[in-house]
Amino acid sequence: NMMFFKNMKIGTKLMVFMVILEFLIAGIAYYGISVVKENDTTYEAIMTDDVMASCNAYEMGMHFNDARVNMLLGLNAQDPAKMQIFTAAMEKDLDNTEENLKKLQESARSDSAKAMVANVTNNYNVFRQETVAALKAKQAGQVQSPEAQAAASAKFAKLEGDIANQLEEIADMGYSSAQSRDKAATEEMNSDVRNIILITLFLLVVSSAAGFLFNQDVKKRLSQLGQSADRIAE
Repeated sequence: NMMFFKNMKIGTKLMVFMVILEFLIAGIAYYGISVVKENDTTYEAIMTDDVMASCNAYEMGMHFNDARVNMLLGLNAQDPAKMQIFTAAMEKDLDNTEENLKKLQESARSDSAKAMVANVTNNYNVFRQETVAALKAKQAGQVQSPEAQAAASAKFAKLEGDIANQLEEIADMGYSSAQSRDKAATEEMNSDVRNIILITLFLLVVSSAAGFLFNQDVKKRLSQLGQSADRIAE
């Protein structure tokens, strides 16, 4: 095999060398493109699963807090017209809250995330059902005893606290997951960059060595050609 390559014509050797070099360059280009696509997929998943989940949890918390404020204003309002205004505002805030809750349900991937979202969903459904019922009861003129009012206030306070804490946990979990996945992706990208640099250096060494050997072969053949010409001249 070595003798076959050694006796090969210069043009054929050059062609073989160029084909091999082109395959190597195509290989490293394919590897680089694969790395870029993989990193793009990873960061897209981080944005979709973790960052957006954290943002939706915070946004849901803001809408929920607005709904809670309008609920309290509605329960304390004496004017029926104002009570209706606060009730409508509360229901609008709760609709916005549910939009964020739906996004959280769609973005939950792990079992722990699904369990946390399920818990906050259950508490939220109870909160909405009972707050709307309380406002409608007041609009209808139903009067609760002081004990019943105190019990309802305590229940609302507990639900509000549980929902706020659960949303904070979801937001923190999304943020922590984004950080850890970003760190892992950065380490993998650095490793890929090192691999590309090593492969590039290898290609430079191989191409330089092949160029040197090709140059030596050309010199040798030119020398032999010169010696043949001298003998012919003699």
